[in-house]
Amino acid sequence: LIEEISKRIFNSYVKCKMLIPFDKGNIVSYLNSTATIYNTEYNENGTLLDLELNEADYNKYLCYEIK
Repeated sequence: LIEEISKRIFNSYVKCKMLIPFDKGNIVSYLNSTATIYNTEYNENGTLLDLELNEADYNKYLCYEIK
């Protein structure tokens, strides 16, 4: 039952990787408080997040997704 409830609640969540530039730290802070962060790395281009977030936020920050 719990598994079925979870599927319905989280069916609009997206797992992805995003590279957020360092000057957009407010986005990283927001995602840390609203998304599930599986891994955080830092490189010369910004903060690399491996995360799961709701579809609305995904669409809002889609331009930072890396594939």
